[in-house]
Amino acid sequence: MSDRGVYVEFRFQPVQDEEASRRHGRWVGTDVEYAFVTLPGGRTKIPLRVTDEVRARYRLEYDAWKRGEEAPLNGMSLKEWPAITRSQAEEYWRLGVRTLEDLVAVPDTVLQQLGSGARALQNKARAWLATAQASGVGAEELAALRQDNEALRARVAELSAQVATLAAQRPERATRKGARP
Repeated sequence: MSDRGVYVEFRFQPVQDEEASRRHGRWVGTDVEYAFVTLPGGRTKIPLRVTDEVRARYRLEYDAWKRGEEAPLNGMSLKEWPAITRSQAEEYWRLGVRTLEDLVAVPDTVLQQLGSGARALQNKARAWLATAQASGVGAEELAALRQDNEALRARVAELSAQVATLAAQRPERATRKGARP
């Protein structure tokens, strides 16, 4: 999503074409692209006529709408989170809280709208995300260590091959008593 926690829905709205209406002597409309912007926990959708600036600001959502797809979520969907019931997830979704990240970010006024237990769920979401982030960092470190280990193994194999080549090139020396190598 282009703006953190903001949800945008695009659709066509009929708007009067004043010139065509004058020409025909009746109401003539044309379909105009509109974006309806909603903040998490907000019930009001702010209509914006789509301009180049709106398209640029909400590029991912706009492109998805044009392809006939739903706008991508920025974060983990509440509907996929095992710590919340389906009915709670649906209720929160309808109130504009669609991801764990949204739930963590909502202000107290919105928490009150979400009902009892919302603060506890917000704290669980915060802990869930912190754990996921820590796991992600651990996974990144593990991947980096594995990559370093593979590079070291390749270097050891290369050096072993060089030692073997040098040993093969070294002339055999007669082994005499008292002879120095």
